Amino acid sequence: MCSSELRLNGHLSRWAVQALARLFCTFGIIQGVLVIHGGRRRWSSPAFDTALNVPGAPASWGVAILVIGIVGLYGTLALKLKVVFFAMWAISCWFMFFTISLLHAALKNPDAATTGIITYGTMGITAAVLGIIYKVSH
Repeated sequence: MCSSELRLNGHLSRWAVQALARLFCTFGIIQGVLVIHGGRRRWSSPAFDTALNVPGAPASWGVAILVIGIVGLYGTLALKLKVVFFAMWAISCWFMFFTISLLHAALKNPDAATTGIITYGTMGITAAVLGIIYKVSH
């Protein structure tokens, strides 16, 4: 029999939220390392033109998401809900600022890639939803 209602028990729901938060934090750590290591050479696409105007870019983008990812992963493992809330909020902000910079570059340059706009925007919204879950849980 089909049901239109999603049924989750408390344990499964907690596991899913924690797994997603850890995934986002791990993404932040890996992304940060790759951005720092890749440097300007990997940010040569016109899509990154606006993001490169941030002082110290691209390393500053990488360091920011790397530190947020480390702090957030610690929070998920130590069950520090306020720390995870802050990390999810900060990751969401990072994604949304990056989304805006990609959108700005695409509006200025017809050769700039556009797929990152929806990808990072979706990830930013998802991180915000996770942050809200952690906020109301503590």
